Amino acid sequence: MTVAAAPKTELLVLSGKGLRTGVIGHYGIFDETPNLAAAITITREKLAAGHARAFIAIRIEADFAHANAIGAGTERELARFEVYPDRVALVPVDQGGLTDEQKAKVFELPKGRWHGRSLL
Repeated sequence: MTVAAAPKTELLVLSGKGLRTGVIGHYGIFDETPNLAAAITITREKLAAGHARAFIAIRIEADFAHANAIGAGTERELARFEVYPDRVALVPVDQGGLTDEQKAKVFELPKGRWHGRSLL
């Protein structure tokens, strides 16, 4: 039995633009939006216009504050979501989108489980 090594902990301190939300376009182009709700609205409009799939992401611009990396910076995607007309699903790390099996499970969940509040 092989035990995977624990991931290295990174201490990130926001810098530059900090946290950003946006729509992921063709070729991974990131179109920044003012907030998550705006990104969801834009992607749902794209779906209504005939796009097959729509994604949004949360990105971070930060400096490292841990051993051997003080002062070095990073800009990367923290989370990716696949947007549907009636729900939003967090895409697992290292996947560009949900598999067909994962999509089927997403659509098995009932809508409106947000205690009377709209998701966005």
